[in-house]
Amino acid sequence: MTCNHKWRSYKKRLKKNFLVNENERNPLESYSYLEKTALQKFKERISSTEFQDISEKARMSSMCNTNPARVGPHGYRGNKAKWEQEKASGQLPSQLYEIKSERSLDYVLGRRFKNESGSKIIPPNMEPIVKKLIDVQKEIFEGDLLLGPGEDLLTKAIGPEHPGRTRAVGHDIGLRKGMQGLDKKKRKVVDKDVVSKMQAQLDETKTQLAELRAMLAKQECRNQVPNNVCFAVQNNSSCSTSTLDALDTIKTITCCDLVLPYGDMNQKCARGMVFPYNDGLIHSLPLRENHLKVMIDNIDERYKGIPVPVMTNEVGTPEDAVGTVIQWPRIAIVLSKEQQSKASSQQQIHTTSA
Repeated sequence: MTCNHKWRSYKKRLKKNFLVNENERNPLESYSYLEKTALQKFKERISSTEFQDISEKARMSSMCNTNPARVGPHGYRGNKAKWEQEKASGQLPSQLYEIKSERSLDYVLGRRFKNESGSKIIPPNMEPIVKKLIDVQKEIFEGDLLLGPGEDLLTKAIGPEHPGRTRAVGHDIGLRKGMQGLDKKKRKVVDKDVVSKMQAQLDETKTQLAELRAMLAKQECRNQVPNNVCFAVQNNSSCSTSTLDALDTIKTITCCDLVLPYGDMNQKCARGMVFPYNDGLIHSLPLRENHLKVMIDNIDERYKGIPVPVMTNEVGTPEDAVGTVIQWPRIAIVLSKEQQSKASSQQQIHTTSA
C-alpha cells in the first residue's frame, strides 16, 4: 500500500470516527500529535459545501461501478499467492480454467464475493464478462482476431485501460509496467469523421483509377498496328535518292504523302504538306536528324491509332496530329512525280550554272 493510499485511509478514519458521528469524540485523545489549529481547519474543510459536492459526486460515480473489486487492503498482489493455491487445488469453477491470460483471470477472481456458506462465488453480473473473455480468447487463438498496440485479452473484451492504473494489477501501476511484453506504441485516437472523409476519398480515387484503366485499354486498342505492317527499321541506303534530293530543293510548303517508316516503305498512312528545312527548328526546338516538318490533312482509317514516329505530350497518333505541325522521317515523305521532276530540273539547272 502506498503512502498516498495510507494518507487517504487515515483521513477517512478521522472523519468517520471522530468528526461526523453524533457522539463526537475528541480525536486528540487518540492522536495526541495532532495540532488543534490543523484539526479545526480539517473539520471546516469537510463541512464546507464544496467538499460535500465533491463527496456526493464521488459517491454517485462509485455506484456506477457494477463490478467493483473485492480484494481488500491487500490488493491484487497481496491475494496472488492465495489464488495460486486455489487454482492448484482445483477449487476454482471449471470455466475459469479456460482463461489462460493471468491478468484476465485475476480480474475475475478479484470480483468474487462470499455467499452465506462462506464460499467465494462469481457475481451474476460477471458471468457475461467471463463468457466474453473465453469467446474472445478462442478468436485470438484461432487467428480470427488480432491484438493491436496496448491490447491483451482483457482490454479486447471489456475496453481499453485508463491512464495511471492497470486493472487486475494495481491502481498505482501504469500500462507499461502492468502489461509486460505488449507493444508499447502509443494508441492513436482517430476521429470517425476523418475516417469517413478518408474512405470517401479512397472510393473516389478507386473510381478515377478504373476510368484511367478503361482509357488506357481504349488507347492500347487504338495503338494496335495492322497485321500487314512490319516494324523493321528502314535503312537510309534503301530510300529513293531522287526523293531525298527533291526534299532538299523545295523552297515552299509542298503537298506530299506520308508512308510508314517501317518495312517496305510503301504503305501510305496519310496525306499532308511538307515544309522546307529552313532554320531546322520546330516549335523553337531543333528538328531530329533526317526529319522534316509536316502537317497531316487526311489519314487512312487503318492507321489512325498507330504511334507517330516522334511523339509529344500532345500528339501520340496521326489522328492527334491533324491540323498541327509534327516531325516525320525524310525517308517516309513521298513527293508526287510532278514535284520530283520539277525539283530534279531545278537541281540540274543549279548544277549547270555552278
